[in-house]
Amino acid sequence: MKTKDKYYTQNLFFGNYFCIIEKYRLAFVAISKNAVTSLKNIAIWSKEGFIPENEDDTHAYIGFNPEKGFLIPVCDMPEYEMIHGHYIKFAIWRDPVQRLYSCYKWFCINKKFREYFLWTGLYDNIPFNRFIDFATFELGKKESLSQDEHIRPQCKYYNINQVDYIVPIEYMNIFLEQNGIEKKTIIHSNKSPNIRLDIDKEQIKRIQELYEQDYYLLSEKSKIWTLSH
Repeated sequence: MKTKDKYYTQNLFFGNYFCIIEKYRLAFVAISKNAVTSLKNIAIWSKEGFIPENEDDTHAYIGFNPEKGFLIPVCDMPEYEMIHGHYIKFAIWRDPVQRLYSCYKWFCINKKFREYFLWTGLYDNIPFNRFIDFATFELGKKESLSQDEHIRPQCKYYNINQVDYIVPIEYMNIFLEQNGIEKKTIIHSNKSPNIRLDIDKEQIKRIQELYEQDYYLLSEKSKIWTLSH
């Protein structure tokens, strides 16, 4: 996160927002490591007619505050809809094991720079167990907004009653197509959500225990979007 505006200085970590895809009357919860870059690219394309060249450009264009018109604080969405009409509100759900390992691979192995991760010594060729320890530390913070947004549980970004659908990431493209978004745009924007997991059963168990509440989201059957919709 390189933006140094007042919202960044007030809060080191990104807050909880819906991102508007205005043309299609869709709004997604902007959850880090849950295809958020792909979805932001679609939001930009639908409004401006182009897709930024790289991830940093995408996040910079959307911005890290609501003033650019894409982001609406999750808690403010009811008021926004009273003025602008109803949006189909959804959150992408990704298996927490995949999500956390993706974060480790992107930052610790591929060395994508993040200032906070540099401060906490995560670029020193650490093993995955050390990264799980870091996640344990982050999740021990009482305030969810003080947890790094890449580590913050998915369930801490929104409440069940604030979304119409929870969409498993493997169904995301189909969901978007059925809501009118052109297939060619989705393919261009979306990367495979699944990566090779070079981890053991004990590490998987630790992550599943840390993110137990995220798995509980799947028990909300009335909210889970499936191919039958």
